[in-house]
Amino acid sequence: MPIEQLTAKDLHCKLVVVLQSWLLYRVLEYTGADEHVVVPGYLSWYCNSCKRDTFWETYLQSNTTYKGGFTSKEYKCKNCGVGNVRYYFYWKNEEKSSRFFKVGQHPELEQRVSDSLEAALNTEDLKMYKTVLRLRNSAVPLQVEQAQLGTCIDIGRLIVEIGKTL
Repeated sequence: MPIEQLTAKDLHCKLVVVLQSWLLYRVLEYTGADEHVVVPGYLSWYCNSCKRDTFWETYLQSNTTYKGGFTSKEYKCKNCGVGNVRYYFYWKNEEKSSRFFKVGQHPELEQRVSDSLEAALNTEDLKMYKTVLRLRNSAVPLQVEQAQLGTCIDIGRLIVEIGKTL
């Protein structure tokens, strides 16, 4: 992956995307923005307690750098204060560039299934669909037997058909 040249504002926006949606161990390597040493204070995330996307915030101490190797940061739902997500990451200035990547996240990154799709799938198909999404997000190579592959293709077709009717 090429090394990106980022301003402090660009880096802030990029860190939001990395934390919210990138897979573990995908590396953001960049130059510039050396003065930017804190993670974003706010993120957008689905809250299981609120049952909707909400803003999440973290406490940022003044004069603290998060750009010193391995560390973690916890975010809480601003709406209910109950939901929380913790990111574990590596962020450090290397010889010619800076590197940032997630090494863990709890709860794990997942793709939510829309209510309409969930209602349209039977229990077995919904379980298979969630498994496929989870495996895709974990970056694990998926080896599927022929019968399972056919089921996955059928689920994919069903999703396309349901999408046309919504």
